[in-house]
Amino acid sequence: MEEWTEVERRAREHCTKTATFIRYMAVRGNAYVFETKALPQYIDRMRVILKDINTIARKVNETGSLSATDVETLKENVTALGATLAEAVWTIRPVKI
Repeated sequence: MEEWTEVERRAREHCTKTATFIRYMAVRGNAYVFETKALPQYIDRMRVILKDINTIARKVNETGSLSATDVETLKENVTALGATLAEAVWTIRPVKI
């Protein structure tokens, strides 16, 4: 009974059903939990960047032209998006259970 309690606890840590956790462990032999507390701040940053990119895309679709300023803004936004994604990926660390 103590073992089953431990299996249920680990399943809860993985935010999954006990049967799903057991199947995953039987097939893969290990499982990981990812720390995602910092994720919302990265998502917020990405939303701001993507909103700017969409604004420029909408403007280009309406006018049919792209200014040098828009190109520079797009470059900056894409660079910022890449940096944010890279930072988010390195922040989210797996913890083996």
